[in-house]
Amino acid sequence: MNTSLTVCIFYCIFGLIVFTTVFFIFYFIIYIFYIFLFLPSNLEFKVFNFIGNIIRPIFSGISHHFPVEFLNRDSIKNDKKYLYIFIPHGLVTLSQVVHIFDSKSPLKSLNMYNAAHSFLFKIPILREISLMMGVIPVEKSYLLHYFKESSISITVGGMREVSYALDNEFNDKLFIKNRKGFIKIAKDSNVEIVPIYCWNEQQFLTFNLLPEKLAKVANALFGKISAVKLYVGTPIDISSLNIDKAHALYINKITELFKYAANKEKSNKKLIIE
Repeated sequence: MNTSLTVCIFYCIFGLIVFTTVFFIFYFIIYIFYIFLFLPSNLEFKVFNFIGNIIRPIFSGISHHFPVEFLNRDSIKNDKKYLYIFIPHGLVTLSQVVHIFDSKSPLKSLNMYNAAHSFLFKIPILREISLMMGVIPVEKSYLLHYFKESSISITVGGMREVSYALDNEFNDKLFIKNRKGFIKIAKDSNVEIVPIYCWNEQQFLTFNLLPEKLAKVANALFGKISAVKLYVGTPIDISSLNIDKAHALYINKITELFKYAANKEKSNKKLIIE
């Protein structure tokens, strides 16, 4: 091979590498701007949800590690739409994620989309994974739109409950006294609320024997697996109540559901509501 041909091949390969790199960087910058400025479109959601349905069978059956008990399955009608509220919020709400994605989950018959914080859709890759799992942004416009198609599930509690889950060892704590947005959504959509208590969700990842700062890191990386079980309550009709009375009724029903779960689990765990 002569020198000129070698040089030509070298520059061709070098040029291809440079072009690919520049194109990738340009595309990545555009992509970052796009996900930062825009929440997923309906078309984007449907495309990634279609992909998710293809790979979903790979994880089939994993939900049996997170058993489910219905207080009264017949009270939940398959032809009605509901707002399912998962509580409490753990570090990663893994039990909810597993049941939403597993095609053999006993919750699959409830036909629901999962709504999560819009911040998830601002993070590369996590955005696509969330869409493949059928997750939508917990924004009023999205919720009202997708309620036309199916039920929706939300985990309330936010970062305060996540922080509590990092440090907590035994009791459950709900930060819901001042959270009434989901009540308004349920009333605006004219749907009943179904509470789902995730027993041991806040203890699913705990690592409290280390110093505080190290414990939080170890919690996130390794954790300690506790048995998680989901208790599905009965629908709560709030159509005739104002926001405050509906919220008070919801807290009362959640407290009853917790007591039922604690009795079934033979536990003296306490529920703290703030």
